[in-house]
Amino acid sequence: MKNLIIIASAAFILSSCKKQMNEISPSVLHQSLGTDTKSINESLDKAALIVATSLQDPALRSFIKAEALKQFDGDYDVLYRSAKTIVINGRSLENIFSGATQARFSQAGEFESVISNVPNFQISVPVHCEEWNTDNDIPLVAISEKDADEKTLQQVKAYDSEGNIHFLSADAEPDMPVIVVGISERVDNNGALKYTFEGSSPYDERVNGQNTILGSIRCPDLGHIESWLNGKPELRLRIYGAKLYESSSTPTAVKITTKYYNPKRSDIDGVWYNPGTSLFNWYRYWYSPTTDFVYGSEVNFYWVEEDGGSGITIDLDLGGTIKTSGGSSLTVSLSTSFTIDDGDEDLGDAVVAFPDGTDWNVYSTGSELDFELD
Repeated sequence: MKNLIIIASAAFILSSCKKQMNEISPSVLHQSLGTDTKSINESLDKAALIVATSLQDPALRSFIKAEALKQFDGDYDVLYRSAKTIVINGRSLENIFSGATQARFSQAGEFESVISNVPNFQISVPVHCEEWNTDNDIPLVAISEKDADEKTLQQVKAYDSEGNIHFLSADAEPDMPVIVVGISERVDNNGALKYTFEGSSPYDERVNGQNTILGSIRCPDLGHIESWLNGKPELRLRIYGAKLYESSSTPTAVKITTKYYNPKRSDIDGVWYNPGTSLFNWYRYWYSPTTDFVYGSEVNFYWVEEDGGSGITIDLDLGGTIKTSGGSSLTVSLSTSFTIDDGDEDLGDAVVAFPDGTDWNVYSTGSELDFELD
């Protein structure tokens, strides 16, 4: 059978064990099931082998590509719980994988038993999905392990359709399609989407200098915050500032807005992605046009790449000045906090001042993300 994926370039495949996996008894298959990270990753390893050996069927390859191209969550992902009952040439996806499970693991049972401890198991084609020639190309199936540190991860285990083990570079994006099994980052415990991502839109013009627009975003090295295994990054922007109502002399710390971005990797990895999103009207002075409130002279743009997990608290100090309706100026000295998940990449924040120019004034949160406002 023709297998173009197996003859990957040396830069793509660091090494190949070329080791044929032996049949595993049912007791070995089930003994590791648990909810801890080690047990979940062992289950993902078995699932990767089962999916890989099932890929000799071209109809299954075609199905996976077609489902991934739907991008139900904004990326090239297939949520197994939603796809398992779909029939492919007379058999459901669940039956196809269960048949491979029994063949590989000595009649160990159903595929469901393998992934029973994996929340929101998904099958993805994170790179080169659109170019995948399913008639000829049989991809490797890699494992996106739970709680892997993407900043230090060097190689990723994968299986081919014969059950051989390969190791792929975690940093260098492959130049051909690879299927990845893992846990969905984008759905909640009920399988519902967690995010509504901002798309790209035409630039809006600033209204009297007050309409703040996110012009461009860039990740200098996207692999540091989101490995190619996990496809497109899930970037969350929170904007915090001081707000003062006309009848008050005491400003308060507020979250001005929250936005989500989901660009293709090639659109933001070392290059500028241009969403052109209108963020908020920055009312700073008490003159027309105005509302019954103003914001302070500085706002904080806080960025996170979201991967899920348990909540941790981020504390944030706010500064600058704020104008009262009587014409006086107050110094802002406020703090606020919010929660992110311990699996998220905390990209940090940048302070944006009202007098800053908007002609490619580039802000940086550190080494992982830059942005520019219009």
